[in-house]
Amino acid sequence: MFRLISAIVLLAGPAIAQDAVQTAGLPNPVMIGEASLGLIGITAYDARLYTPSGAAFDWAAPMALELNYKRGFSAQDLIRGTEAELRRIEGDRDDIPTVISVLSECFYDVGKGDSYLAVGQTPDEIELWRNGRKTCTITYPDIRKRFLSIWLSDQSRFTALSRKLRGL
Repeated sequence: MFRLISAIVLLAGPAIAQDAVQTAGLPNPVMIGEASLGLIGITAYDARLYTPSGAAFDWAAPMALELNYKRGFSAQDLIRGTEAELRRIEGDRDDIPTVISVLSECFYDVGKGDSYLAVGQTPDEIELWRNGRKTCTITYPDIRKRFLSIWLSDQSRFTALSRKLRGL
């Protein structure tokens, strides 16, 4: 009986997540890739990338990235990590402090089982959702690619994870 219930939960997981992504506004979301980030045997989060109707990954197209946390991080940890990765990928662009300031309004502490969803319908806007509730909408030039590059670009810290998420 336990195995049956476990199997149903495992199979329903992506469907439940897909409903959350659709609620966040991505039309007909289909997961195109998933990966887990772990270091030294400790998984930090599981990630899934969704596109409308399962379209191939394309920076010019709408997408949603979901992170399901397996351990806790403070909002400050999330901000510091985001800033470090933006600087590593982009160098010392003059507007990074502005981008971080805007993003800091969106981040809250996360614990095991919490999730964040970033939905980018257009290149200049992303919505961030924590545990199914919208935390903010950010409008800034090229914010979708700049923010999501942390996980999805060839310059990300974990290129194998990026490739899996993009369905490659």
